[in-house]
Amino acid sequence: MILFLNFLNYLKIKNKEDLICFYSESSFYTNFYIELALKLKGNDKNNVLLLTSNINEYENLKNNFNTIFIGSGFYRYLIFNILTCSCLITTLTDIGNNLFKSRFCKKYIYYFHAMASTHKIYTSTAFDNYDVIFALGKFHTKEIRLREKKFNLKEKKIYEIGYFYLDYLKKNTDKNRSKDNVILFAPSWNYNDKNLLNDHAEHIVKELISKNFKVIFRPHPENLKKNNKVIKVLEKKYSSEMFILDRSSSNINSMELSGSLLTDNSAISLEFSFNFYRPVFFINYSDKIHNKNFNDMDILPIEDIFKKEIGFSMDLSEINQIQNYIKKFYENKVDNKNKIDHFFYKYYCNIGDTAEKGKNLIEEIIKQN
Repeated sequence: MILFLNFLNYLKIKNKEDLICFYSESSFYTNFYIELALKLKGNDKNNVLLLTSNINEYENLKNNFNTIFIGSGFYRYLIFNILTCSCLITTLTDIGNNLFKSRFCKKYIYYFHAMASTHKIYTSTAFDNYDVIFALGKFHTKEIRLREKKFNLKEKKIYEIGYFYLDYLKKNTDKNRSKDNVILFAPSWNYNDKNLLNDHAEHIVKELISKNFKVIFRPHPENLKKNNKVIKVLEKKYSSEMFILDRSSSNINSMELSGSLLTDNSAISLEFSFNFYRPVFFINYSDKIHNKNFNDMDILPIEDIFKKEIGFSMDLSEINQIQNYIKKFYENKVDNKNKIDHFFYKYYCNIGDTAEKGKNLIEEIIKQN
C-alpha cells in the first residue's frame, strides 16, 4: 500500500519538468549525495525530488525533502518509464540497460560511489547511456573518452568535479577514535563465486583474533544479499567483544574505530587511506574484474596504481605478520602521510569543494536544457 500511495504522491507533483531528481538504491548512498542535494534545495523544498528504493532512507529524509519511496520492483520500473524532470542524478550504473530511460527526463547525470577507475570493476557498458558524467579526475575522462572513441559511442559531457563522499568524510568523521589493535576487514563483492569472502573469510578472522586483534567485519552490501549464509556462519561462530559484524548503512563508525584496513579489492581502501592516513592491506587472492576485456583499454586502473604505490600487499600466509607491517607503517608515519597526500592530490580534483561545484554545474546544465 505504501508504494501505491507514494506513486500517487508522485503523480500529484506539479511542474515536474523543472524538478531536479535524485535516485538512490539504498540508505548506504545517502551520505554520497546529501550535501549536493541540500545545496540544490536551498530554501525551496519543492525543486528537488528524492526517489529511493529503501524504506529507511525514505523515513530518514521525507521531512527535509520531497521524497518518494519507489521500491525495487513494479513501481520503480513504472516511474522510471514516465519520469519527468530537468535531470536525474544517480550513482546507478548501466542506466538504459537495467532500467529504462524516460524520454521526459532531459538529462541523466552520473556521480561515482567509489574512487576506482571505470573499466575494470564495472561492467563494460556501465556509463555508456549517461548524458553527463561527474568525473573524479583526469583519469576518468581519459578512460571514458577512450571507450567512446574505441566503440564509436556518442560523446558525453564530462566534468572533472571530484568525489562528493570524500568531502563528506573529511568534514564529518572523528580522526581520534581508532585503536591500533582494531582491524576493519572489508572483503569486496564479486560476480565470481571464487572470492575471498566465500573461500577464506573464516580463516582470516580466526587468524586475526588469535593475534589479539579486534575484528570489525564489514561485508559489502551486495555480499549481504548474495553471500548471507557465509556471513551468518561467521556471526554465529565468532560474535564476541573481539568480533563485530557491521551491517549498518554507513561505514563511518567502522572506519573511525579501526587502526588499519584489510581487504582484497574494496574501493573503501582509498577512502580510508586518504581520510584517516592509516595502513591499508590487500590480500592477494581473486581479482575483482567485472569487465573481462578491461585490458583492451591499455590503461592501468587507478585502484591498481593505489595498491602498488600506497597499499601493502600480502599473501594469505602472511596475515600472521600483519602486526609487523602496521608497526613499520607508523615508524614512517610522516613519510607515509606525505606519500598518501601526493597520490590523492595528483589524481583527484576539487578536494573539499565538490558539492558547491556540483551545484553550480547542475544549475548551468539546467539552463542549457
